[in-house]
Amino acid sequence: MPAAFEGRTGLPVVAGTGLDTAGRPMADDPRAALECFGPAPVDLLAVGPYAVRRGRAFG
Repeated sequence: MPAAFEGRTGLPVVAGTGLDTAGRPMADDPRAALECFGPAPVDLLAVGPYAVRRGRAFG
């Protein structure tokens, strides 16, 4: 199963968590999840059928 996930997404692992950071409540809607995603040290945010991938710097 992990190899199939990586083959489809290019990501070697997926971790499901309640998106929260120190001092902020758990994100309970898409807007709160996007606000938390900005400064959080995660590479991808999946919300329903959508995925937001953090950009990479050129160089």
